[in-house]
Amino acid sequence: MKKFYDKSKALGVLRNLEAAGLEGAAEMKLEILRSEAESLILQEGFTPLEALKIMRELNGASAPSLPDADLTEALAGFMESRLKGMDRGGELPKNAGAMFRAAEDELSMQRGVEPVRLHVPVLDDALGSGLYPGFVCGLVGHEGSLKSSLALHLAEKNVWENPSVRCLFCSLDMTPEMLAFRRISRYLNCHEATVREMASAGSPDYLDAKKGIERLDDGRLFFAGGPMTLTGLVDQMGLVLPNLVIIDYITLLEVPGEQDQFKALKKAIDGIRELRDQTKAVFVILSQMSRSSKVAAKSGQTGSHAFGGSIVEHLLDVELELVLDEPEEEGEQKRLITTISKNRFGPSGISYEVEYQGTAKRITGKSWRLKREKKPKPAFGSRVQFWDLPDAPRKGE
Repeated sequence: MKKFYDKSKALGVLRNLEAAGLEGAAEMKLEILRSEAESLILQEGFTPLEALKIMRELNGASAPSLPDADLTEALAGFMESRLKGMDRGGELPKNAGAMFRAAEDELSMQRGVEPVRLHVPVLDDALGSGLYPGFVCGLVGHEGSLKSSLALHLAEKNVWENPSVRCLFCSLDMTPEMLAFRRISRYLNCHEATVREMASAGSPDYLDAKKGIERLDDGRLFFAGGPMTLTGLVDQMGLVLPNLVIIDYITLLEVPGEQDQFKALKKAIDGIRELRDQTKAVFVILSQMSRSSKVAAKSGQTGSHAFGGSIVEHLLDVELELVLDEPEEEGEQKRLITTISKNRFGPSGISYEVEYQGTAKRITGKSWRLKREKKPKPAFGSRVQFWDLPDAPRKGE
């Protein structure tokens, strides 16, 4: 059942505070918002993410506007409740006026929010707007196509360069312990085997790298391992309150009691859709290619290559397909080719070579647009004039 909340009283208090122009108004406003959220959770049965959404609405509707990071940090230590999915089928259908009001309310929540970016500038420019709250991005590729490396690059760069980002990285393929050495490897640009030797020896470089990563993370980058169910994901989000969630990879998110892999995937996608609508977090979903798509991808064909096909694709605002192509010169490392196969906000079907350092599997951020060796052929012929139709009357008749 959808919960009712009348925000007029809290909004009145906040606007009185705004009109008073008191010194320290920001701190007082944060205290009011936190108190309101705690009351909703403890007395009204709201989930933490529902309460956080209301905090954001109240924040966007009054001044001074507080950074989103302040709201999440104020509530994060308080979290004890479990999230539940939200069924939107019970909502009243919206007419145009209601749709515009809802869209404008959502826009006010995004005021001052810096979008999540890939931090590969050429690709970010191609995608256009960046990934704003509620957007979903898919990274699709065969095994070893550096999906996890690109996802880790995205997670670290957004957390390190944007103090409002709180990221939950669900590593269902690799354990968080394995990822720890991967992160040191990327930081020092050396092989993971070397990192393990350094860790065993207590190397000063290893210890300095640990401190450097912890300092840059600033307590805002969280890792969770598998096995994990959809309910477990909800629980983790309730504890961390992330605005960026990365799932590596989606078919490993378990749905108890469901044996059919495609039905389980659909339920997982439906659950993520509900979480997206409720939390307005940015989701980055990694997916393996289906077997039949791997050969097609390596031959340059793109589009609908994720395992589960349209089940995954319909959720995505942006889809990037990754494939390791043969090098142009013998002896060089394979090239990481990234194709924008879906983009709701700009052009798609464009491919780029993304630079990486092979030893550490580290994305550098450099990339170049590629031209296709084979031009795509049109599926249909030329336009037909009226008089060219087989049943058209003859001229002069």
